[in-house]
Amino acid sequence: HIDELQILAKAYNVSSNEILRNETISINILPSFRKSNDTKDNDVYAAVNLLKTLFTSEIELENTLGVKKPIAYLRPTSISYKTKDSIKESAYQDVIKIRTKFGIKGTSFDILSLLDTQIGIRIYLRPLHGKISGVYVYDQKLGACILINSTHPASRQRFTLAHEFGHFMVKRDTSNIFYDKKEKSISKEEFYADTFAKEILMPRKELYLAFKDITAGQSHLT
Repeated sequence: HIDELQILAKAYNVSSNEILRNETISINILPSFRKSNDTKDNDVYAAVNLLKTLFTSEIELENTLGVKKPIAYLRPTSISYKTKDSIKESAYQDVIKIRTKFGIKGTSFDILSLLDTQIGIRIYLRPLHGKISGVYVYDQKLGACILINSTHPASRQRFTLAHEFGHFMVKRDTSNIFYDKKEKSISKEEFYADTFAKEILMPRKELYLAFKDITAGQSHLT
């Protein structure tokens, strides 16, 4: 009966459609995040649950339509026993390989298209709490996805995508919440992700060549 269905849906905090679906995708998301004093736990869990809903709904729709998202995941990088200097070098070398593999030149490439259509990471843009920049989740069977705060400026969204791309490269099976917040001490994974993001968006070689062009024939920098 419809009344019983509505009671069950309310009790389990799901929609009636979810109960009636023939197949429901289930994933366990255990995010590891840096606590921000300005961000409440409810906001964090709301972001995680939103990503879970978007992720599972897309998978279920693909299963219904009989389609599968193409995936070309890159080999992850290990930094467990590395120093900060060697982590920087690892990020630098990884970026060179990625830019070469996908023919990326300059600093104005479309990172969203790279992650979504060429690598196969699912990308979602939705409004989130102001301090939450993005959420990254990986499921061994279903793959990786990233949720970006659509209320942030385009430049910030771009950096967040690159940062979460770094997490995908270095610690793929650990979910992550990224805050718009600077910290005095961060983990090796966070250090790699930040370095990777800066390097892929503003690579040192490209900047050096641009600097040489600008200062060609000059005796000093004005």
